[in-house]
Amino acid sequence: MGVSRSSTIVIAYLMHRDKITFREAYDIVREQHPMAEPNYGFMDLLHLFEAMGCQFSSTNRLYRQHRLGQMAESIQAGQEVPKEVIAADPLERASDQTEITYKCRRCRRAIFLDLSVLSHITGEGQRSFQWHKQSHPLSQGVSSPPSDTMDPSASCTSLFVEPVKWMEPLMIGRLDGKLSCPKCNARLGSFNWSGLRCSCGAWVTPAFQIHRNRVDKVAHQQQTTPQTS
Repeated sequence: MGVSRSSTIVIAYLMHRDKITFREAYDIVREQHPMAEPNYGFMDLLHLFEAMGCQFSSTNRLYRQHRLGQMAESIQAGQEVPKEVIAADPLERASDQTEITYKCRRCRRAIFLDLSVLSHITGEGQRSFQWHKQSHPLSQGVSSPPSDTMDPSASCTSLFVEPVKWMEPLMIGRLDGKLSCPKCNARLGSFNWSGLRCSCGAWVTPAFQIHRNRVDKVAHQQQTTPQTS
């Protein structure tokens, strides 16, 4: 009793209460209860919790990315795409002068917000989320988790984003396909619930891939910064 689930709850509580890392909380629990050992799935969630600053929020970008990854297999098996994993269309959101928007290079239609950009580990493998450990984290030591700030590598010629509401008609009955601007129909990228490979070598699952040279990054609804290919 208390080997996996209970120890996970206690570790998460200590992380939240004392603002300590997963490894620090894990060591405290193991010192008092040597048999405590969260399973791999719980380990992954605890690392995610640490990356989120030991605070849970369903609007946190890392959590949304985790949730999207969780849904990929179900959607490949035929389940409909849940509304909660679809980001709002920028045109339907209230204007916010602090938001950064990506716009279609051809017609200037707002395509997605910077908040919808998802990160991946450059050159890493499938489901290459930043906090995700490719093997048992305690076998290699635990590195510091990343921040919630997304800064795709310069070697990446594409951006990977959350599915956005305007993409819904393109996804109906399909697991993969092209992404085109909803206004001018210019080709922007592709999507695939089984994943796509980034130019840096990473395999990202699921993938909603937008080519950088098809959009412009617009800060404060004024300055336009062309994306390099």
